[in-house]
Amino acid sequence: MKIKKYLVHGLIGLKLNFVHTLSLDAQGILTRMVNLPECDYITLKEFQKRFPKDSLNATQKGLDELVKNHYVLKSNDGIYSVNKVAIVQNMFWIEPNLTDVNHTNK
Repeated sequence: MKIKKYLVHGLIGLKLNFVHTLSLDAQGILTRMVNLPECDYITLKEFQKRFPKDSLNATQKGLDELVKNHYVLKSNDGIYSVNKVAIVQNMFWIEPNLTDVNHTNK
């Protein structure tokens, strides 16, 4: 099956050698926080409102893991923000384009 995808905006992704060091929950949360400005500088409750299908426990564990590994900072008032200095070395930029990118799923 072929899937056509258009990348209108750029995307930041995790480098493959870095991915195995984080749980899937933490990877997903970090990817959202980096790529969606409304998910940076956010409380746990606000994050949960944006993604209600994610369990509160999994979200809390993922955020705790990211804080422990210094990829996300947590303020005294419970606001989580991406540690931009720490993640620059472990992420890459995918340039936006308006041409289609074909992915084949066999």
